[in-house]
Amino acid sequence: MPTELDIFRSASVLIEHHGEKAAHEAAERAVRMHARGDHDGAHVWWAILNAIETLQKTMPEGAVN
Repeated sequence: MPTELDIFRSASVLIEHHGEKAAHEAAERAVRMHARGDHDGAHVWWAILNAIETLQKTMPEGAVN
């Protein structure tokens, strides 16, 4: 299982690459993993989604994503 630091690093990368759509991207990946029966993988993606939401809440308004 990835560490909390790994989760937040992954979230940061998704925000860099997908901007405001990062949370949607993480959710889609979690759903795909779950559908394939990879519940551990889905759990990781849900954790990344939560980290994305946390990071986006703390970003200054008007920050470029």
